[in-house]
Amino acid sequence: MASAAGPERRILIDVSTSLRWKGHNPVGIVRTERELVQHFLNHCPQAAFFSYDSADDAFWLVPREEVAALFPAAPTVSATTPSHGRLDEKVLLRFRSDDVVVSVGLQWDIAYMVRLYAEKKRRGMFVVQMVYDIVPIVMPEYCVPGMERKFPQFIVDAAWTADLIFCISESTRRDLESYYARVGLKAPVMARALLGSDIPTASLADPAGKLGLVPGEFVLYVSTIEPRKNHQMLFNIWRELHETARESLVPLIFVGNVGWNTADLMHFIKASEALHPDYDRVMSDVADAELDWLYRNARFTLYPSLYEGWGLPVAESLARGKVCIASNASSIPEVGGPLSDLLDPLDHVGWRDRIRHFLTDGEALAAREAEIREGFEPASWGACMRRFQDDLFAALPR
Repeated sequence: MASAAGPERRILIDVSTSLRWKGHNPVGIVRTERELVQHFLNHCPQAAFFSYDSADDAFWLVPREEVAALFPAAPTVSATTPSHGRLDEKVLLRFRSDDVVVSVGLQWDIAYMVRLYAEKKRRGMFVVQMVYDIVPIVMPEYCVPGMERKFPQFIVDAAWTADLIFCISESTRRDLESYYARVGLKAPVMARALLGSDIPTASLADPAGKLGLVPGEFVLYVSTIEPRKNHQMLFNIWRELHETARESLVPLIFVGNVGWNTADLMHFIKASEALHPDYDRVMSDVADAELDWLYRNARFTLYPSLYEGWGLPVAESLARGKVCIASNASSIPEVGGPLSDLLDPLDHVGWRDRIRHFLTDGEALAAREAEIREGFEPASWGACMRRFQDDLFAALPR
């Protein structure tokens, strides 16, 4: 492995997604990019940062000071790559042949891969891309309209442009390799990227009063609210348990931003006089400290998604010693293995019975929590980003 100092090459980190998300609580891909950016800002003197502007089809250097402003409490190392420009001026990024270009954000939305390919053909940089999943290819019906066209194009462009692709699970790697074989493209070299399960908590000392929940008296599902995440099944189960086992029922808390094609579900939730608001609630734009409190104080957690690239909320739950009843689809079994209670995400009866089991049998719940505390090994974002940097440097041509 390369040393922490790494090669004497400029490491260009794309911050386009983080800048677009500025002022909002990070989730999923945004959190991953911010953790990577913060790591390279703090530990890699030769790192520089850039963003892409589609209006002028250009890449611009972003001053380290502006990047550091995303993480106001974090110290930074002295840069060997100069900080270009003041915060109020734009400096065009001119690629060099020995540059390493790293993108881990929402590239299919930012859509600069064709331009980057042209720059690579001209300059010869080493390009690194993260792929989280290929949901729009394997399940296009569960994606925002238009993704079934632009996302496959991004994946094809990545095959032509990237020298190294990091995948966040073995499931994603298999799906991606299978797709490239199906369309007749040679897959780039692939590596595994690990994701952390720790959550920064300095922003709010005691969120309990604000959230209005009793510790241990709610069940938690953390996920963007959209059809693929299978919230409707959980709503139906809570409706059923309200009729058949109300004495043991506790509120079901959905934590996540409301996504596309959810109007019917949101109507069901708000219009259900039996459940809302005493037995079901939706919380969006939750701060990190609030999210950490919710995990630590939930009775247990749920994750019935139909398909994922990883399943970060499963890891975040297990890292806090909480039982997680989770889907057995795609990558999700990789997260916790036998320490997750895995069920078919289409098995309504199985989910209902397992939920009722943990709602009514406190001893079984406590025993399962003890197994999780004994067996699960949480991964910190810091350790995962150090591993990413080491694997990246080891893959660079000598």
